[in-house]
Amino acid sequence: MALVIVMSETYRVADVVDGHQAARGRRPRQRVAQCNGVSLDPMIVRRLAFIRYLHGLGIDQARLPEPQSHASLLMLHDAVESLLVLAADHYGKAAPKFMDYWKTLKDDVPGGLTSMRGMDRLNRARNDLKHNGVAPSASTIELAVADTATFMVATTQAVFGVEYAEVSMVDVVGQSRVREALRDAETAYAGGDAIQAMINVFVASELLFSPHDPKAYALRGFRPESPFAFGADAGRFFDVNHLVTRLKSFFAPAASRQGTFLHTPAVHRDINDALRDRDAHEAAEMVAVAAEVAFETRRAVRIMALGIEFPAYLRFDRLMPKAADRSSRRRIYRAPKGYAPTEDEFRFCLQFVVTAALRLAAAEAQQTDPEWVVRDQRGRVQWEDIAEGRWDHLVDESEPGPRPPAP
Repeated sequence: MALVIVMSETYRVADVVDGHQAARGRRPRQRVAQCNGVSLDPMIVRRLAFIRYLHGLGIDQARLPEPQSHASLLMLHDAVESLLVLAADHYGKAAPKFMDYWKTLKDDVPGGLTSMRGMDRLNRARNDLKHNGVAPSASTIELAVADTATFMVATTQAVFGVEYAEVSMVDVVGQSRVREALRDAETAYAGGDAIQAMINVFVASELLFSPHDPKAYALRGFRPESPFAFGADAGRFFDVNHLVTRLKSFFAPAASRQGTFLHTPAVHRDINDALRDRDAHEAAEMVAVAAEVAFETRRAVRIMALGIEFPAYLRFDRLMPKAADRSSRRRIYRAPKGYAPTEDEFRFCLQFVVTAALRLAAAEAQQTDPEWVVRDQRGRVQWEDIAEGRWDHLVDESEPGPRPPAP
């Protein structure tokens, strides 16, 4: 299943329906109430956000080549059914079979549910794939994406009185500081400041990944405890000239280290100096290259270990501004000349952080300490002897090798 979702197609459908993109406020729940004159329970807002997240997964899956694109029908159907279940809950009705929702909610939804034919096509295509093994054609998938977008926009407006494009997927992010930074990004973009919006997305990604960055632990003076740090921080760049100076002594002849090198003929000293400098430079360059490879490899392994698609991360990294931290906690944000991120690029980066936050939350949930674990003030686990035994079971008596001592 694809990991990174771009919701730009959904926004275009919403723009066709609405004629414009409504301004976004700071908090999605308050924004919906202010823009549409209604007040929604926060749980409904979160469920709508998750439904839109599922919808985004289906859209992204549909863009993949066959047969990967076939799975989009399953995800689109799940998103539609989730919205139908939410609508039934909203009106206090029991959830019927998929195509019976239109009859069940006929008297509750103003004007009734729309897109019945399109959803029937989606339901049939999904059932053919899931239960009969019939692969959908490209045109079937394309039509399903369009039908689902139309249904989502119309149903959200009819049932809840809110615009589908105004349902922020940021609400599914569980990390509060990350969520607030993403909301700031939405607010900045709605206000026409795309650069500030991207800076806020960058800050959100920093808040999300920094607990697993070994540099954060190095600044606090101890080795990282996060299993996704993959070792302590060794610095980003290595000064080859500094390494050369440090390594020259290792390549000096033994006589020079004993103080007799100065009494050898000058020509010999020149040759030895040249050899020593060459060896030191070669060794320094090898160390620097190895450290750079280790740094880049660790970054890739960390991203993939968190369940994030690395090519998508590379695109995210290319689109993000970079930060140069100064003294007194000041920093300068830098970007290529002419930096002008589009809405599609902003939505991609925003959704990347949302998806990464969900993946990371799932990964962190598996790393929670049991209740009986004790850590010291620096976060290190305290160990103690709990039993004594033997390692006889590790020894193959038919093979030569060490034997455990007799009891």
